[in-house]
Amino acid sequence: MSLHHENLLKWELSSGEKADIFEEQVNSAKLLGRVSRHQSTDRVTYFEQVWSVMESMPELTTKKSRFIVPVFLSFLQNQYFLFHDDDPDARELKLQDHIEITLGSNKWSRGHLSRKMLHKQIVAFMKMFAEVKGMQQLYKHKLLLIIFLTFLSNSDTIIAQLSLRCIAQYKLPFVAPYLDYLKGMLVKDNQREVLTKFKLSREQGQIEIEHRNDLCPLIIRLIFGRLSAHGSVSKSSKDSPAVRRAAIISFLSGLDAADGELDYFVYMMVRPFLPKSVDMGLTSISYENRSSHFRNMIHQVLLLTTVEEISGVPSQRLEGFLNLLQEVIKKLGFGVVKFIPVFVRLILCILEHLESFRKMATTESEISQEEDEEIGEETQQESGSNRVGKIRSLCFLRLADILSQFADATDIPWPANELWRILKPAMESLPNSIISANDPPSLLVLLETMSSHPNLITLLAKDEISVVTVLNCISSASKLKVSDSILKFIDNLLTEGGLYEHTEDIREEGNEVRIGIKLLKNHVDLLVSQFTMRLKSNHEDDSKKNHLASKELSILCHVTLLVSNEEFDFKKSTDTLATLCNLLIPFLDFGRKFNERTQLDVLGILRSILPDIGRDSAVPHLQTFSRLLGPNKSNSGTKLLEIRQGIIGCIGAIAQNSSKNNSALQSVVNALENLNASNPKHVDEWDFDRLLPVLNGLGSSGNSQYSWYSLSNQLDASASGLHTLMPIIYCCFHFLHDPDGILSRGAAKAISELVSFAATERVTNSSWQRLVETSVMACIRMGIKTHNSSVRKSFVFLLSKVAINFMDVKSPCFCSDLCVLIREDEPELDFFLNINHVQIHRRSRALGRLRKLLAGFSSHDDCVISTHSLTNYLLPLALHPIYECEKKEEEPYAMEAIATIGVIAKLLPWGKYQNVLWTALMQIPRHGSQERFMFAMISNIIDSFHFNIDAPYLKRHEVDNIEKLDEIDKERYYIWKQLDKKIIPTVERYLMKETVDRHGVKNQSLRSPVALALTKLFMKLPHHIFELKFPPLLIAICQALKNRDSDERDIARKTICHVAVTVDIKYLSDILRELALSLTEGYKLHVRIATLHSILISLSKSYQPPGNKVDCTPSFDCCVPSMMDMIQQDLFGTASDMKEVESTKKRLVKEAGGAKSLDSLEIISRMILFNPSTVDHMQNLSSVHALVEPFLARLNDPEVSSTVIGRVREALSRIIIGISQNSSVSPDEMLPFVYSTLSPYISQRSDFSDYYDVTDDSEEEDAKDLEVSRTISSRKSIKSSKEDKKSAVKVFNWAPSQLKIAKDNKDAYHTKMREKLDQRKVQDGANAPKLTGSSRYGSLKSKGNDLNSPATSCAISFGLGLLHSYL
Repeated sequence: MSLHHENLLKWELSSGEKADIFEEQVNSAKLLGRVSRHQSTDRVTYFEQVWSVMESMPELTTKKSRFIVPVFLSFLQNQYFLFHDDDPDARELKLQDHIEITLGSNKWSRGHLSRKMLHKQIVAFMKMFAEVKGMQQLYKHKLLLIIFLTFLSNSDTIIAQLSLRCIAQYKLPFVAPYLDYLKGMLVKDNQREVLTKFKLSREQGQIEIEHRNDLCPLIIRLIFGRLSAHGSVSKSSKDSPAVRRAAIISFLSGLDAADGELDYFVYMMVRPFLPKSVDMGLTSISYENRSSHFRNMIHQVLLLTTVEEISGVPSQRLEGFLNLLQEVIKKLGFGVVKFIPVFVRLILCILEHLESFRKMATTESEISQEEDEEIGEETQQESGSNRVGKIRSLCFLRLADILSQFADATDIPWPANELWRILKPAMESLPNSIISANDPPSLLVLLETMSSHPNLITLLAKDEISVVTVLNCISSASKLKVSDSILKFIDNLLTEGGLYEHTEDIREEGNEVRIGIKLLKNHVDLLVSQFTMRLKSNHEDDSKKNHLASKELSILCHVTLLVSNEEFDFKKSTDTLATLCNLLIPFLDFGRKFNERTQLDVLGILRSILPDIGRDSAVPHLQTFSRLLGPNKSNSGTKLLEIRQGIIGCIGAIAQNSSKNNSALQSVVNALENLNASNPKHVDEWDFDRLLPVLNGLGSSGNSQYSWYSLSNQLDASASGLHTLMPIIYCCFHFLHDPDGILSRGAAKAISELVSFAATERVTNSSWQRLVETSVMACIRMGIKTHNSSVRKSFVFLLSKVAINFMDVKSPCFCSDLCVLIREDEPELDFFLNINHVQIHRRSRALGRLRKLLAGFSSHDDCVISTHSLTNYLLPLALHPIYECEKKEEEPYAMEAIATIGVIAKLLPWGKYQNVLWTALMQIPRHGSQERFMFAMISNIIDSFHFNIDAPYLKRHEVDNIEKLDEIDKERYYIWKQLDKKIIPTVERYLMKETVDRHGVKNQSLRSPVALALTKLFMKLPHHIFELKFPPLLIAICQALKNRDSDERDIARKTICHVAVTVDIKYLSDILRELALSLTEGYKLHVRIATLHSILISLSKSYQPPGNKVDCTPSFDCCVPSMMDMIQQDLFGTASDMKEVESTKKRLVKEAGGAKSLDSLEIISRMILFNPSTVDHMQNLSSVHALVEPFLARLNDPEVSSTVIGRVREALSRIIIGISQNSSVSPDEMLPFVYSTLSPYISQRSDFSDYYDVTDDSEEEDAKDLEVSRTISSRKSIKSSKEDKKSAVKVFNWAPSQLKIAKDNKDAYHTKMREKLDQRKVQDGANAPKLTGSSRYGSLKSKGNDLNSPATSCAISFGLGLLHSYL
């Protein structure tokens, strides 16, 4: 205590300044986690406590205001604004003019101040002033009012609220009526509601007219502070800066801009950019002059703001200004039009400052930072380069917003020269910035905006480097949105910012000058080159073939019109035009699937440039345009007349470009124009007045005007000269698809005449044969595949026509081998005439004759019809009935077609066979209604598999070195890999079909044809492959047997029966094993025995037992134990109990009906090899013993029930019937078997009884007489007595025994329950009980000569019956 007392005295002598005296106590308290009582309070807490005393005594504040107010002013000047040195409020207040020298001499360092400390201090001052009731009593109360008004715009909501409370204490007449609204604007959760209810407009607002001049600046100041207040960082938040900004600007839109009420708001926006030299002081300006003062300050920004002044503004303020400007332009619109020059000046200064900053960057990463990330204000502090890029992007976007909003304002002086000077560095890097950019760069958006209005296009004309920059941005790496922006720029120049339509003439008319067209003309060479480069890149990359949008082609079409302008010399870029033509033509292919408008645009481009690319470049495109006039594979092709006429226009352009053979091609063009002429009176209809004369002339054999003879006379005799006729040939093939019979018949006649004429002329000129081979036959081959039967008829006719006229030509392309199917002497036997006959049976007979013809050939080498004809002509004709069968009467025709396809497939080499099978598999999803025929066809094709792939190396998973194999083994290995990796997995995928029953339950149903086809295919593969593939197939079939739908089970059962018959009999054990493992419970037990019964029935039709002289047990006989296990489980197991259950809820199982187990026993007995003297070493018994022994074993059970005996008797009788029909039975085997079966039951003592009998009363049992109960005349109970026993007499005949009859109902019930319990015991198979000791021989003991035993009588009846049936 003495030490502590001394420390207290020292502290008191130091006037409480030496707090380190208690440092030891302070440190020990910190270690204990407490605050020492000797630790002094911090200065800010002292400050708050002192001023809180003044807050509680406002009258003291009033009395001491001459001291308190200067202290407050000194705090603001020397501490608050020293720390917030960038706050424009300091320049407005100029407090240094109002602070006394004694108070202002206290110098503070910014490093000793903190934001949190200053916030607490100013809040303490504000709370004190807010409690003063009469603010006019305070010293310098007017200055204080200005300060409070200034602090309304503070971003801190607490300071703004306290400032409003202080202003409210002044009792100002323009504030008091609206105080509740003003307070609500400062409440975060209530702000939007207040802004909605409080209207600022003169007509509908709540503000009185006399209060507007004073209240509106106060509201603007208060609202402006809320723009910079901190909000939620979430973009989806209702209080995010963007949402709050939009709400506030919408609220301010009610101010009267014409009366200058928005001037103060604009001043608040631009005041951070006022130069330091400008006096912003408000304290010396009266209320009447403040409006003019604010306008003057705004004007000073326009005149004096420089890049140096902008560099002193924090980047956060720059970003905030640009974000606010977006909403101002959008919401206030022309209300701020007079301030647009100021905004533009500020944006350009900011851009220039940012460009200078980018030049000063020292690292390449800082220079290459691009600005086009997602624009958002709700981000954390970013690095300098990233923030510069974002602000730069915002500047471009705000310029675009301004130009777009005020493009119609003619009185705005746009600083074009300064704009392009500042934008030049950014435009140089623009082409690189668009690479892989998902969104268009902001500079590109700005340039696009400049092209969107005629008044703004003049800005682009000031410096054409902008146009060059955008054209250089056309790149193959451009993403969709970037490309769209570039195309809009070009499209705007073509239409003069939407002032003209594309349909109007782009050439200058009169004195009118189209600036956009002029700009594009100056750089059209670059434009076409960039489009060509883009098209070339897309053409090389198959994944981008359709990347070129329709809009690009449309714009390119209009641009090429500039090339055709006579005043424009484009001859120097002929190679570029030729390349462009080569790249555009593929976009007309049928597979590109562009719309009609796009195709017309491409044709317009080609028609413009084809005359200027030179003959050598133009003529090779003739064949491409010719094919566009013909069919598209098996369809009609291009139908729209406008497009067909555009194609003919391109052919005409080629004719204009051709110097040689010009007249011949021009004649073809004239004929094409007539063939494709449209009716002037009806839309999209042929003009038959012009079409028919040409078509009839082509079908005539003379030398009429349009005959083939007259057209050929104008041509060069070479192959290239004859190709001039190709447009007409393809046009005729197109007419074959026309539904109008006149056109189709005329076209067929014209092509037929061409074939005849070519067959005649080929003798002297082989070019005609080449023309038919390349043009006519290609179209016929595609036309045969068409699904329109009437159209197909014409192509079949033409095919027969070619075969007849070119029968001496050995080339397979002319199908001369098909002449064997033509019978001109007997039309009814002609294949081509009958395959198109109206009667279905005639068509069916045609396919039948074809099938019989082809079935006579063993391989494709022996067949008189080539593989080319089989696959390209006959196979498609056989496929059509399968796809087109819709009526029941057409089904025989379809089935004949399926059989024909199977025969054709057997004659095909592997490549063609694989293609046919794979095509059929791929067509299954497209033809769901024809699924039955499709799978039947696939099964036939698989069944026709005729390739030998058996090789030793296939036993290995992979071949080590394929090159070491010879050609035959290579082919076999390739076939096996295709089967294993591609075909078999695909077929297996279609093995099961998912179905939904009426209850909505999904089930798997089996496709039987697929299962059978796979089985046959596996059988044709090597043995080890079959054993690998067959078990999974069995599993799938057995899984289908579990289906609850009886119809689906029937399909699966029939399938497994077919499989069992198809495969070797040695695989029957695999089938039985899978049945036993898959179907183990419930209704599946009935399904299992029914399936076994069906399999046995199917096998019995084809299987016969072998002769007695065999070296080993037959495969079928080896399966007898497995089958007997299933049969016994059905007769004596759970399945039998399920059949006997009497319940109304018993579910009907179709397979449970009938005596399938007994029928199966009869069939097995008929099919086994009856050779009981031969014992299988694996089973230690013969097949007949395996069949009979289980039943005899049950009879030997001492506790066997009468029910079981009855079932055994029936089973043995069915075995007798089956063995009596067995062809392998012989007397040498039958008599010993009967003797060995009966001897245990009729001998005096069995060997087993003599050897293993452990009881002493056996002799007494043998000496007992046979007892027969007397006849019972009534149902009364009879008591047993000695007299009854004595009345028993010996007999030699017996009647049905009544010894075990129940005495009463209770005894009958117990007897029934005991029998049911006994029936559940399985005495055979794997479930047989394990017996030990002497009892293990009990089941084999015979009752000797106890002939009264029903079991013994049953066994004896079996033996005698078997002997009798044989004798």
